[in-house]
Amino acid sequence: MPRLLRFEWDVPDGLFDEQFREEEFLQGLKEEAVLKLFQAGRITSGSGAKLLGMTRRDFLELLYRRGVPYFRYSPQQFRQELEAVEQLGEELEKRGDARGT
Repeated sequence: MPRLLRFEWDVPDGLFDEQFREEEFLQGLKEEAVLKLFQAGRITSGSGAKLLGMTRRDFLELLYRRGVPYFRYSPQQFRQELEAVEQLGEELEKRGDARGT
């Protein structure tokens, strides 16, 4: 069951104006919180998108714009992935050679 979080913060009068809008500030805070949860491995990209009221594709674009990696590999996992890609490349080259390309 979802849990409702409420956040209250007393800020100085006059903090927000036309150049520094409250709505944009609050949206930015929410995005930062969701990105932190994603980076900590607490939520998936789909959950992050839902929390921000956007599509998963838009969430992935947000990750990109904010410089947040989508994949988090350990050094061992990264080596395994790299080896798999290299093997696939070798197999594709052999297939191309066998076809006379």
